[in-house]
Amino acid sequence: MRVVVTGASGYLGSALLNLLEAKGIHTIALTNSSSPATESDYIHTIPLSCMNEVLPNAPDIIFHLAAYIPQDYTLPDPRLFDTQVQLTSKLINLFPQARFIYASSVSVYGNQSGTITETLEIKEPSNYALSKIAGEFTVQNLSENYGIIRFASLIGPGMRKGTFIPTLVDDATKNNYIELWGDGLRVQSYMHVYDAAQLALEAGLARYGKNLYLGAGWNNHSDRDVINIMSQLLPGLEVRHKSAPPSNQRLFNNQTTQSSLTFKPTKTLHMTLKEMIEHAL
Repeated sequence: MRVVVTGASGYLGSALLNLLEAKGIHTIALTNSSSPATESDYIHTIPLSCMNEVLPNAPDIIFHLAAYIPQDYTLPDPRLFDTQVQLTSKLINLFPQARFIYASSVSVYGNQSGTITETLEIKEPSNYALSKIAGEFTVQNLSENYGIIRFASLIGPGMRKGTFIPTLVDDATKNNYIELWGDGLRVQSYMHVYDAAQLALEAGLARYGKNLYLGAGWNNHSDRDVINIMSQLLPGLEVRHKSAPPSNQRLFNNQTTQSSLTFKPTKTLHMTLKEMIEHAL
């Protein structure tokens, strides 16, 4: 088996490469990063700009994980179109027989409250989400064998700073305090990046079909849950409460995804936060 991975030097891409290497699957890692993906007996890195000239035999599976993430999701940015539509179209046209796995995002649902499922309608998406939707439509129109995965919050050691979880870990390990904004009832579904890579691989190995998956954790956790776990892991941690308006309440339900795959997450939120704290210390 041969596979191609775009975004191979990214957070999810790196985790998937490690998994593919461990399973002995020959992989072409496409990257435009100055930090190339790992080279090994099973992993070969090719610059994204050279893929037309140097890609070998057609792959069995393409994992299109590359994404341009803007600083402001609300502003138009042509680079979103380049990655989500043009590159997607190019890959499918180059290798129409390959199973195509496209990494999308739960941002396509907008800021809706209630229960988020695979089939929930798209509503008031940001410009970033619109680019993901355009990428999904490109896959659906051009590929006869695909899996679209709408990932929620991927977390774990080494994740990019700036969002809720890594900010908590950073404050806790450096300053011995964390901040809880608002009532703490905001709910999120977290998935360890290793589990996300496992899900992507199983989706890629699935038989011929046109599949939509919700790449969320099997459980939902409130901000209070996260704070409580952090306090258990770091006794004596100070919790500072900050006022904030109530957030939209929403739950993730991916029963359809669970029933279509044998995959089950192996990393609980407690295990993941413990890993992140140990990595930061």
